[in-house]
Parts: sequence; structure tokens; C-alpha cells
Amino acid sequence: MVALLAAPVSSRIAVALVVALTTGTALSATIGREAPLA
Repeated sequence: MVALLAAPVSSRIAVALVVALTTGTALSATIGREAPLA
């Protein structure tokens, strides 16, 4: 956590994007399994 706070803003943004993409992919997969759009 301290390393993230000390990291440059660009690095924090990159980490946030990766986390958001991973979470979004997992959510999409879960929603797809629970309620297929087809």
C-alpha cells in the first residue's frame, strides 16, 4: 500500500485501469453465466 502511495501518478492510474479491467471482465463473465443476453 505504501508503495502504491509513493508511486508516480501515472503508475497508480495504470494499476487502477488494470484492476478496473479485471473486475469488469469478471463481472461480465458472472452476469453472462447468471443471465445470458441471448
